[in-house]
Amino acid sequence: METKLEQKAWEAIRRFDMLHRGDSIAVGVSGGADSVALFDFLCSIRREWELTLTVCHVNHNLRGEESLRDQEFVRELAGERQVPFRLLSVDAAALAGEQGKGIEEASRELRYRFFAQVAGPLGKIATAHTLDDSGETFLFRLARGSGPRGLRGIPPVRENVIRPLIGCSRRDVEEYLHTMGLPWMEDSTNREDMYARNRIRHHVMPALCEINPQVLEALAGAMERIDDLQALAGQMARQSLPKIRLTEGEWDAAGVLALPRAVGNYLLLEMLEKAGLPPDSRRIEQMRQTLLRGGEADIGGGLIFRCCRGRARLEPKPQKPVPIQVEISLERDTLPRSISLGDGRKLEFTLVSGKELRNPEKINKRDLNSLADYAKISNTAILRQKQDGDRIALPQRGRRLLKKLYQEAGIPPHRRAALLVLCDRDGPFWAEKFGFDRRVVSLDAEEYLTVTVLEEAENGTYHA
Repeated sequence: METKLEQKAWEAIRRFDMLHRGDSIAVGVSGGADSVALFDFLCSIRREWELTLTVCHVNHNLRGEESLRDQEFVRELAGERQVPFRLLSVDAAALAGEQGKGIEEASRELRYRFFAQVAGPLGKIATAHTLDDSGETFLFRLARGSGPRGLRGIPPVRENVIRPLIGCSRRDVEEYLHTMGLPWMEDSTNREDMYARNRIRHHVMPALCEINPQVLEALAGAMERIDDLQALAGQMARQSLPKIRLTEGEWDAAGVLALPRAVGNYLLLEMLEKAGLPPDSRRIEQMRQTLLRGGEADIGGGLIFRCCRGRARLEPKPQKPVPIQVEISLERDTLPRSISLGDGRKLEFTLVSGKELRNPEKINKRDLNSLADYAKISNTAILRQKQDGDRIALPQRGRRLLKKLYQEAGIPPHRRAALLVLCDRDGPFWAEKFGFDRRVVSLDAEEYLTVTVLEEAENGTYHA
C-alpha cells in the first residue's frame, strides 16, 4: 500500500511531467528528513524508470562536527544504495563575506551551481522542497513585500530542477521515514529562531494552524490562483508587446501605463529579470513613478530606470566621473573651439555677433542664461565639476546653491557628480543644465559667448 508521500509524489510527477524514462538526476541530499525521503523514493523507482542517480552533498562547514557528521551520513547512505556520491565542501561564511551577501543566499547559489555541474547540460536536478517549504516561503515573501511573481511559492519545476515532494507535508515525510524505517540527521540550527524562516516555522505556522488546520493546503490554493492570474497577465502582456515595444529594451511609457496595472507590472518584472535583478514591489513602484513623472530611478544592481521623452529603458548606472580641473583659454583667437571630456561628451564654445541676431528683441525670447556678454568673460576660466558651496544667480532669480537647483530640477544624485561648471576668480559663472550667471549676461552685448554640451550618438555624431 502506497504511503501518502508516494501518492502525492506521483501526482506531482504526472501533473508537472517531471520524469521521463532514462533520466539522469543529480539529487540534493543534505541528510535531513526531506532529502532522505526524496532519495529513498527515487531509489525505489530507479529500475522501473531506468534512472541514473547521483547524490550531491554540500558541506557548508557552518556547524563544526555536526556538518562533518551529516556529510559522512550521506556518503554512507549513497554507498548503501550503490549510488555515486559527489561532495562539495566550502567555507560558506567566508564565501558570503567575499560576495557581500547573506549566508543563506550565497549558500543557495553555490548549491545550485554545484548541482548543475554534476547534472550536466542534459541532466535534471531533484531537490526535496515540500509543501511546508512552499508555504513558509510564501509567508516570508509576503512579509517582505514581494509582488505576485514572488507569491507563487516554490515552483514544482523550474527549467531542469524538479521537486517531486512539493505536494507533501512534513508530516507526510516523517510518516514515510517511520514506515520505511529510515534514519535521518537533524540540523540543530533548525531549532533556533535566528533565521526568519525558522521563526515562521516555529511561531507563525502553528498560529495559522489553530485558525485552519488545513492552512498548508489553503496557502497552496492561494499560490495556484496567483500563478493562474500571473499566467493571464503574461498572456496579455505578450499580446501588447507589438504596440508598446519601440526597440529592443525600450518601451513606450504611456503605453505601459495604459495597460491594466497587473499587465504593466508583468512587463516591468520581465525587464528586471532579464537584467538579473530580483523582482520586488519596491522596484516596481519606483519604475511606475518614473514612467509617470519622467527622469531616472536608481533601482540597484548598477542599473537605473530612465524615462525620457516618453521612452523608457534600463541603463547602466553612470560610473563615478574622473575628476576634471583644467584651465581653458577663452581668448577671441581660440574661438570657436571644442573640448572632449573623455566620457562621450564634449564642450563647444562659440562667439556670436550681436548684429547677427535678426532682432535685438529676440534676445528676450531666448533663454538669457544661454548667452553671455563676451566682454564680461575672463580670458581664462577653470572647468571643473561642482563643489560643495557652489552658487549661481540665474537671470530673474536670486543666488542659489547649485545643489538646491539640481534637487529642484529632479537631477538624480548619481548624475550630479558629472555636471560641470566654469569658474573665474569670482566663482562659477556657468553651470551645466542651467547656463550663465546673471553677472555675465546683458541684452545689448556686441558679442555673445555660448557654451554647449554635446553627447556622442551611436553613429559617432554629436548632438546637444
